[in-house]
Amino acid sequence: MRVLVLESEPGLADDLVTELASSGHSIARCHERGEAPFPCKALASRGRCPLDEAPVEVAIAVDGSLHAASAPPPEHDGARCALRRTIPLVIAGPENTALAPWASRTVTSADTRTIVTAAEEAATAPLSRHADAALGALKTVLDIHGLENNDAVAEVVRERDELTVRLNPGVEVSQKLREVASIRALSAVREADPFAARIGVKVVG
Repeated sequence: MRVLVLESEPGLADDLVTELASSGHSIARCHERGEAPFPCKALASRGRCPLDEAPVEVAIAVDGSLHAASAPPPEHDGARCALRRTIPLVIAGPENTALAPWASRTVTSADTRTIVTAAEEAATAPLSRHADAALGALKTVLDIHGLENNDAVAEVVRERDELTVRLNPGVEVSQKLREVASIRALSAVREADPFAARIGVKVVG
């Protein structure tokens, strides 16, 4: 997978980058090492945002601070961009870091293998915000057609820049209704995540 690595201090993520590379993952950064956090690559002359270059499956923000900050450090500005694109964020550092409420995972251990494992899990975990949107669309379709919707479920997972939506109505539905639910769910998930390159919908059950 491709990982966006952010560090609050230069060199703080060196060991993590080595572990990621040894695990077969590629690294993306918002600016070259040793450069100031602003401007980022996207704003630099003829630069390009790493999120636009190729799919990023997870972002890791390594935080060396010991106390909660009033705002994330400038070096973590890329986390905002990742979160806006609904890319899972893993915090490696104190639990009270300012970004923690937005993170999919927080790892307080300095063990790089533990951090990589958390990132791998976050990258493949179901997306609750997307699933809520898909489920709402599915239940609306069932309700309109007078069908019970209490057992309906939806799950959305990401693989690179593609989302897969799995719908289970929980009741017997016609092929036509499956198609309608798929279209409605796709539209709802697209609204929740306009950055996904592709969205596939499967109706099961």
